[in-house]
Amino acid sequence: LMNEANAAVLYHHYRHQRLASSTNTLTSLVFDFGGGTLDCSIVELGDSVGEAIATDGDGYLGGADFDDVALELVIKEIRLKFNGLSDEYDPIMSGPAKAVLRRAARRAKEELSTAPTARIYLPGFMEHAGGRGSLDVTIQRDDFECLCEARNLFGRAFEVIKRLLSQARRRPNEIDQVLMIGGTSRIPRIRAGSVALLEKKLQTISDGTFAVASGAALQAAVLAGREKKILLMDVLPASLSVETTGGIASRFLEKNTTLPA
Repeated sequence: LMNEANAAVLYHHYRHQRLASSTNTLTSLVFDFGGGTLDCSIVELGDSVGEAIATDGDGYLGGADFDDVALELVIKEIRLKFNGLSDEYDPIMSGPAKAVLRRAARRAKEELSTAPTARIYLPGFMEHAGGRGSLDVTIQRDDFECLCEARNLFGRAFEVIKRLLSQARRRPNEIDQVLMIGGTSRIPRIRAGSVALLEKKLQTISDGTFAVASGAALQAAVLAGREKKILLMDVLPASLSVETTGGIASRFLEKNTTLPA
């Protein structure tokens, strides 16, 4: 029931800022780009009380979309290298083969975050010219980024940041730190675009999944009265409305209203 980005920044602040005995209020922008969704929040946290200012995201954008791009590039390379494949052994037509290929494409995508090229080598994967053959193709980071650009994957991610700043009424120079979480946030173009938009050096929460779970547990302890050292006032992630006959909607709680409301 808690926004993942808010949970992660709560735990990060609790662990690191309190260890540093900081009494200053920090305004953090959290960019949580996982396998299925993108969640972003701006949170102000002091020594003991924090407040989520605004939250936004894209529930239909995540690492799986970038996996699709990598898979498409791999299949394109296969088409070029292995001509005249029968449908039976075509990775596009064969379900089990495509599942294996998708896992390999995901690994290649991850490798492209640290290298300009990624090699996919699958012994005995292809059946070609009457014999069992290995798949050995290479994809380029430039090609990957161009195809992502064509599908507007980068643009959609950066649009979330722009909307979030607008909703929070904050300028980039009013953000103290930018915290990056999730495997998709490691894509170089995502990081470069975020730096350009926010004019800040990025900090990575390496144990992002652990931080989200721990932050949610910490918030639960606060609500149960077992933890009194910190309090995070969360916000409503989406507006709530009532729709009546005729399609007329009456909105009674606006997005980013402080909870409880």
